[in-house]
Formats: sequence, C-alpha cells, structure tokens
Amino acid sequence: MGLTRPFPDSFWLDRIVNEEYTSDDKLVYVYLVTNSHMQQLGIYKITKKLMSFELGMNKERVETALKNLEERFNVIKYSEKTQEVAILDYYKYGILKGGKPLESCFEKLEKKVEDFSLLKELYDSSRNISDSREVFSIIMHKIKAQLQSMDLLNDSEESSDETTINDINNKNYINRDDLPF
Repeated sequence: MGLTRPFPDSFWLDRIVNEEYTSDDKLVYVYLVTNSHMQQLGIYKITKKLMSFELGMNKERVETALKNLEERFNVIKYSEKTQEVAILDYYKYGILKGGKPLESCFEKLEKKVEDFSLLKELYDSSRNISDSREVFSIIMHKIKAQLQSMDLLNDSEESSDETTINDINNKNYINRDDLPF
C-alpha cells in the first residue's frame, strides 16, 4: 500500500486558483503534490515525459502548465538540468508530523538533491510561512544547516533565521537535546 498524502481542500477555495489557473495548471499541480514519486522533502526527480504519460497529456500541455506554475504563480521550480521539481509551498500543507519518517527524509540530503538551488528556493519560500509546529521548526533548521554547510545562505538570511530559531527554542517549543537526529 502506498503512502497517503493529504491534500488541502483550501486549494479549491483559493481565488487565484479559481480565477487564474487553467484546468491543466490545476491538474498538473495536484499531480505534482500527490503522485507516487513525491518525496517528503518536497523535491524529487521526475521527467516531463513521465508526467505526460501518467497524466495522459501531451508534453507541450505539461510544459505549459509547469511554466505557468513556475513563472506566473511561483508555486514550483523545475530544474531542466537535473529533472527535479521543488514544490515551494509543500511544507505549509505536506508535513503533518515528525518522527522517524521525517528524520530519514533529511538524512544524507546531499545525496537526494542534485540541484541545490531548488533547496534554496524551497527554504526561501518556506521562510514566509507562519507556522508554530515543532516539526516545521525542525525542517527549517535542517535545511538551513545544509545550506549553510554549502555556503548557500548570505549573512542577512543567517542572522534573521537564527533569531527565529532562538525565539522558538526560548519559548520551549523544541528541546533540541531531545531530538533523535
């Protein structure tokens, strides 16, 4: 049995989705966040040819929808070079709880992502999410640490994020010493 992925019903109530997304935009976005290739990280490899096949759409329609989702609506980034997609708002809806599955998704991150500009995009997008869940804080801390180790964050990003993480720790949302990773 496959992994169950919740999909927010609020997607269908969003004004921009209703007024500006085409039918293909909606279908491709829902496919990207619910298909069997999706990873808990929010970034995964998938070819346009496979998307076309699984969606039953020609490649041009898939490419047009991907372009809209990336350039017009800024909800995904697709790397042509590595054939990876990043779902930029994935952490807002896609992570419900932590534990071992979440921990294992961040182990050896550098082996799971080829185009780290996608991880940076995902991180930058997720920084705007207001979320007090412990699991969200852990995710952001892990991604930040990876980006810092690769010198992909500038000084202003590092200091503004550090304040946020320290604030969370000071409010006792998280006791980092108790984390298994």
